[in-house]
Amino acid sequence: MTTRTKPLADSEPERTFDMLQHIGNNGWARNSQSESLCPVYLQTLADQGVSIQDTLNEMRSRGFSGHALRQLQRWENKRVYGVFDPKPHQRRRV
Repeated sequence: MTTRTKPLADSEPERTFDMLQHIGNNGWARNSQSESLCPVYLQTLADQGVSIQDTLNEMRSRGFSGHALRQLQRWENKRVYGVFDPKPHQRRRV
């Protein structure tokens, strides 16, 4: 089991992690539910100061597979760069 790289100070990120876990029941596959909710929850965590690495570590500790975590990383890419698999020249924030 993986531990967080930094402890979370309050329960706000925990609630967001719980919601992200709930919509991750299908491994964060591309569908309308993930399309509408993943970017919102990932942005909420970013606004709370939680890095994507901390988010991935938390989801790993909750039992998600490597494949599911790669899918979650793709949603983060979509949130930050506007595309799921950005090429190096596309890695500018939108």
